[in-house]
Amino acid sequence: IEIEDSQNPVPTAKTPGIVAGFSSRGPSSDFELKPDLVAVGTAVYSAAQSYYPNGELYSSTRYASAQGTSFSAPMVAGAAAALKALKPALNPAGIKSILVNTANREAAIDAGATADLLAAGAGLLDMGRAATAGAVFTPSSLSFGVSSYDNRITLTKALTISNISGVSDEYALQVRQTIPGPSVQLSSSTTGTVLPGGSTSVDVTISADAPLTGGFQGFLSVTSQRTSAAYQVPYWAGIYVLDNQRILTVAEWGSGNGTYSSLPDALRAAQPGNVIEIADDASYAGGILISTNAQGLPLQGLTIRARNGRSPAIVAPSAAAPNIRIIGLRNVLIQGLHISGGESGIDLEQPAGSQTLSAAIDRCLVINTAASGNSAGGVTVGDGATAFVTRTTINAPGGLGILVSTGAHLTMADSTINSSGEDGIDAFSADVQILRSSVTNAGGAGAYLERCSGTIEGSAFSRCRGSLGDGIRIYDGALTVSNCTLESNEQAGIYLSAPSGGSGGSGRILHNRILANLFGLYFNPGREVHVEGNFIKGNGRGARLTSTTTATLVDNIIVGSTDGTNGDGIQLAAMAAATLVNNTVHGNSNRGVSLSDTASVSIANCIIAGNIGGDLGNVPGGSVTYSLIGDGSQTSGNNLSGDPRLTNPASDDYSLSAASPAVHAGSNSASSLPFLDYRGMLRVASAGAGPGGGNVDMGALESGSAYPLLFPLVANGDQPALGDNLTTGLAFLNAGDRDVTALFFAFDSGGALLAGTKNPSAGSFGQGTQVPILGWQLFGFDYESSRIGSALVSAADRLVGFFLVFDRGFARIADGVDVSDATATDLILMRHLSEPPAGTTYVIFNPGATPANVSATLYAPDGSVAGLPQSSVIQSKGQAIVTFSTAPPQAGYARVRSDRPVSALEFFGDTAQLSALRAAAPGTDARLYFPHFAVNGGFTTLIGIVNGAGRSAEVTLSAYSSSGQSLCAPVKRTLVSGGQLLEPVGDLFGIPAGPLTTGYIVGQSTRGGVTGFTSFVYESGPARSAAAVPAASVPAQELLFSHIAHQAPAGVGGTYQTGIALLNPFGFTVIYSMRVYGGDGSLRAEKTGLLGPGEKVAKMLSHAVPGAGFFTEPLPMSSGHVEVTAEPGLLGFELFFTEDFSQLASVPAQRR
Repeated sequence: IEIEDSQNPVPTAKTPGIVAGFSSRGPSSDFELKPDLVAVGTAVYSAAQSYYPNGELYSSTRYASAQGTSFSAPMVAGAAAALKALKPALNPAGIKSILVNTANREAAIDAGATADLLAAGAGLLDMGRAATAGAVFTPSSLSFGVSSYDNRITLTKALTISNISGVSDEYALQVRQTIPGPSVQLSSSTTGTVLPGGSTSVDVTISADAPLTGGFQGFLSVTSQRTSAAYQVPYWAGIYVLDNQRILTVAEWGSGNGTYSSLPDALRAAQPGNVIEIADDASYAGGILISTNAQGLPLQGLTIRARNGRSPAIVAPSAAAPNIRIIGLRNVLIQGLHISGGESGIDLEQPAGSQTLSAAIDRCLVINTAASGNSAGGVTVGDGATAFVTRTTINAPGGLGILVSTGAHLTMADSTINSSGEDGIDAFSADVQILRSSVTNAGGAGAYLERCSGTIEGSAFSRCRGSLGDGIRIYDGALTVSNCTLESNEQAGIYLSAPSGGSGGSGRILHNRILANLFGLYFNPGREVHVEGNFIKGNGRGARLTSTTTATLVDNIIVGSTDGTNGDGIQLAAMAAATLVNNTVHGNSNRGVSLSDTASVSIANCIIAGNIGGDLGNVPGGSVTYSLIGDGSQTSGNNLSGDPRLTNPASDDYSLSAASPAVHAGSNSASSLPFLDYRGMLRVASAGAGPGGGNVDMGALESGSAYPLLFPLVANGDQPALGDNLTTGLAFLNAGDRDVTALFFAFDSGGALLAGTKNPSAGSFGQGTQVPILGWQLFGFDYESSRIGSALVSAADRLVGFFLVFDRGFARIADGVDVSDATATDLILMRHLSEPPAGTTYVIFNPGATPANVSATLYAPDGSVAGLPQSSVIQSKGQAIVTFSTAPPQAGYARVRSDRPVSALEFFGDTAQLSALRAAAPGTDARLYFPHFAVNGGFTTLIGIVNGAGRSAEVTLSAYSSSGQSLCAPVKRTLVSGGQLLEPVGDLFGIPAGPLTTGYIVGQSTRGGVTGFTSFVYESGPARSAAAVPAASVPAQELLFSHIAHQAPAGVGGTYQTGIALLNPFGFTVIYSMRVYGGDGSLRAEKTGLLGPGEKVAKMLSHAVPGAGFFTEPLPMSSGHVEVTAEPGLLGFELFFTEDFSQLASVPAQRR
């Protein structure tokens, strides 16, 4: 190629060796050392194109001066190719080593000085030195990555030197620290003779003591003793001690020395854990990147907050980029800021799977983000990231309110999205929790959830607009939607469908108010959807089920549909199939229930009356039984007709009046008969009969009923099936605001009343009172008599309770189990233990009005069936005790399936270390919190997880210290469908033997439907005990600890103590209030406390030593309860133990 210089003058180059402003700086996205080296990329005189004046690199002369990494990269590639030609035996790693380790560090200048490693790597490409290299190094640079530590840290890496010269050589090594700090030591300063083609290794160790923090770097100078050729191997280590006491102030008057006038300046000066506090109401330039500081340290645990009483604004300079970007960091908190403009308000980006991003956005206002469509939102949560959006308002985003990408987790609590241009929330293959939040006036769906898992609870979705303006739109996946309001949306309140290749949304729709939408429910299709206890009123059409939908609707009130042509209460079309039990369908503008095409329905115990277009449309005879059909269109099958005499429909009171023909007119044998009615009261309640006795009413509300509490086991005396002589302690708490009367019934295995002088018994509970009592005292058993069965409480208002099983001498507690009114037809008993003398016993209670056909199957950890299923018929109020003689040792679990709702629990271990767990129904959440573990000091903790989903799932487990700091890298496990994880915490996370280590664990699954538990075992000298507690998924604003046994006498082991563990799962400090009440409801103690971001506290209720207890004053109590309230919520459990830990029991926190 001939260049005519007179026609193509060469531009004057910039000063050689200066690192360009556009050059990428390190570290890498996973916080490793980058770049490796630099090459010329400015003032490059290059061939150009002369055809497209508006195109890239145009020049009419066909030559131009240009710049960019697109020029420096091919220079390095060309050097690598030349080196391969010169030394054909080199592999890619060897070529990289020579280019890096012969680079010219002094030739790379940055800010007027020799560039550091994060700007230029090893230096400027030097092909002359590379061509004469006689050694290669593995690795070519020593990247120690980034590590946090508390007291002392030691990091070691091996460097291998390989002789490629063809002649024996010896190498001398020396450390040159360019940013000094920690000690850097070599295992040897010389290699000795290295033969041609041979290699040798040297260990490089970095060590430091707290609080040394920084990004430290330098070189290992390696010199050939034969040729004097010098090589430089760069090293870099980021080490830090989190420092949340250091506060950097940002204000317009900032001038350095701890005060700054801009956020970027403060971010460069910040260290991990620091707080950046904005001290005024000024507006600051956005377009901010939050990742690393000036030293390359990732700003883990960083807080950026407004000072109390201030409202600073972060204003984006452009609508084409995010206002705030957070990349690859953990535990970042953005609090109290007004975030205005940008393509999106806050972008959370997780560039590497090894760097799990988590951030909390609390008490912020995010407004006027510009992006339209579904590519960005007020908050954008990238693949695999975790976000907590709490007490935040997202107002008028041009596109989405929140976008959640694949594998991410979102908890949105007490927050609002207003007037989004597109959907309020979009989530794809993610896990979501939407708690007590609202989405209003969205330009699409309030929430569009595709292939997601999770929970939507206590939230409102209203006035969503457009052709996709549903309140909640679920495509595949499985979610629980409960206690929500879905109102005045232009499409459906809840819409279920399937993306291409999908089978339809699934899950549970429970106790919602669905009002004045075009459709109340629209399933197109839905898959095995359970719809229970919803109030569906005033929608154009009540519930439309079409395509291949399968659904069960129980205890719903569907009334007042307004569309005169299509306003049916329930419409089934295409191939939809549904079971309708105990619903009230009344006063709709068209028909009550209609069928078209090949749809099918089974209707039992329903009231379908007063519908203007007729009560039934095309419903075949024989598919309706024991129902009141007002217009008399079906009278066979024990159906009734006429006026159901509802109490006051005009005031939304759809209960049955005393004169209603529907009272006691239903069938207890109806398929899918619920245990509870619309209000959560006993489904079968006939005057003069015991709880559940008599005949069920028709319709959604049971007349004359009461609130139940279920105790699957009451044991007294010698119990061979449980391996001991036992007694049962029951605890009852009235946490409501009025007095409550209750009846107590104990039943034997056949469903008959257990023999006792006070069975049934009666009691009353004043407001706030708590009563513990032994079973033999409550029911009038003889103290030494053998009794085993179950108990059911029937109360005028809700009670809270749990029970403990003791040996008769009160020398051992066989753990505790919280009780409720919950039942299910599919239950998982999560821990099977079979290693004599230890074993597992399963207890199943049928509290319903008809016999239950139950099958219990034992599964091995790989999900395979481990033994023949055990089947039985459990009579009404009866009990079955199941054991398996053939079982895998130490692992496995049982699954109970029934045609009637049942409750169950299990006992596992030997008599000295007996633990109990209540059964868990497969849910829809993918996140599990294990609020406490203890390793060493006599304690062993196991965690168990069962994958109840229909497909394999990968579970990521992260262990944290009590202060919320990560203890180690996350651990991943793959669970097949039906598989189980059961591992000791110490082994799982590599916690060595030594002093007591405590903390907590978070498990995140790629599928919903996982359940889990924690098992504690204590062994020290003669003291042996055990306890177990289920994992939790959703934090609560109020926690009830329904019994206190503190500083009270025990049978052996000293006095009983009560301990409480509280976990703050959020990335910011939570204020909690704790109140301690005596058994009579009187306030005994109260306090306000703080839990830092991700912090867990586990203390005794009271102790004289400050910090050992929540209170320091003595609180000797044998009854009472504790209430903890916090916004936006906590998780927790209580532990009962003796001073020597020879007795141990745990009970999860309960809700009011």
